[in-house]
Amino acid sequence: TKSFGTIHFRLRARWFSTMSYSEFPIDTQNFNATFALKGLPASTACIEATAESDIPPRDEHPMWTVTTVTPVVTPVRHLEKMDTEKMSEANPIVKFRELLDAASTTDETREAYAPPNDMACREMSCREMSCRLVIVIEAKRYLSYYIWNYIAIEIVLVLLGFSVFALPPDSLDTRLSVSMTLVLAINVFQIVIVENTPETGYLSIISMYTVCNTVLLALFAVQSITMAQFFNVVVRRQALHDRLRELQNKEVA
Repeated sequence: TKSFGTIHFRLRARWFSTMSYSEFPIDTQNFNATFALKGLPASTACIEATAESDIPPRDEHPMWTVTTVTPVVTPVRHLEKMDTEKMSEANPIVKFRELLDAASTTDETREAYAPPNDMACREMSCREMSCRLVIVIEAKRYLSYYIWNYIAIEIVLVLLGFSVFALPPDSLDTRLSVSMTLVLAINVFQIVIVENTPETGYLSIISMYTVCNTVLLALFAVQSITMAQFFNVVVRRQALHDRLRELQNKEVA
């Protein structure tokens, strides 16, 4: 016979999770809370769970919104408890058990040590398995703050950079002044982004966006220098052509 019971409790805790910032600030993060019936085999007790998100407005996070809450119940294979006389560091079975417990929480070995259904539980003795509940909380970052404070302003700076094409090609000082000022202005955003995000071994989307805008504005400066050099060559050729024509007119006269 099976008996069912319910337990209601409120849990407050500080959850620590590894976050990927590769898609920052349009990222969606998953936070896992794991509960296990330690020491109880699946044949004795197991977990059935449902979850929903119900956050009062006063408790909502200013930068995150919870999109889904998904409970996942998986049976986890474990080894039977051994006698205290056998529990020693020199015993290879103890090391194997530690590796097995650590591996059972990873995705690669979950299929090998956590059969997904009752059929697998019947094929493998349920006395060697225990229930584990993983609550997956999916949170999405609000975008409005980053759109109006970073992305939109950088778009305006890049559009201002196109104003150098309206200046005369011989106004090199003015062109370089505009381009370099905008490069320094957009570098301020890069500094702010670096200070407000943790150090990672990769660039996030907003960092790549800022770097690309910086390179584009720098190319405007290179284009201004190139156009000024070409303009000077054309002017010298035109002056030489006018001088030769003047000398030819004097000889004819």
